[in-house]
Amino acid sequence: MWVEGQGRRPCPPPHPLPTRVRSSGSRAKALTSTACLELMMNNNISNLVDFICLLYHEARNVRHPIKAGKLSNESKYSKLLTLPPNRDKAWQQMGKLRNKAASFSQISEIRNLFQNVYGISIEELLILYQEPCWKGSLYGGNKWAPICSKIIELLEAIESGDNLKSSKLFAIIPKMEHNTGTVEKKLRRLKGLVP
Repeated sequence: MWVEGQGRRPCPPPHPLPTRVRSSGSRAKALTSTACLELMMNNNISNLVDFICLLYHEARNVRHPIKAGKLSNESKYSKLLTLPPNRDKAWQQMGKLRNKAASFSQISEIRNLFQNVYGISIEELLILYQEPCWKGSLYGGNKWAPICSKIIELLEAIESGDNLKSSKLFAIIPKMEHNTGTVEKKLRRLKGLVP
């Protein structure tokens, strides 16, 4: 996207994200994270929200190590435990939250919404996914730690205005593997349940 004088061209496709804004008579300036997020609104914001939502969706499986006595501090995860055990019902229950998150214009607002609803930050989810209590588990856990880490990288790249890195991560994350397939396939299946 280039800003020349007063006019603007339409936003480009989601990949790659543009890296500069040019105003007439001045040198090109890097986009701020707010401008970057503005560009993503039509193209990538729903993907970003889906990625974040999926992290919390999978964290509902914390019930398994808790039930097996492998993880203490059940109260820390009590809000995650309010999600139904059934993946389809859990995804459907999260629909209004996803819609609300997609309406925000700041990464911090999206992060805070999920953290306030589930009582745990994305960084705390990463720590949870790295816990040894998940070893050998068919649900959630260690396979989700690298995915969570990349989503945190994506959030940081967007917040810092690193559009090249953001674009690369938007392409990498869907192809990452978890317990039963790729992120892309999981989201496609789950999203087929919700209009």
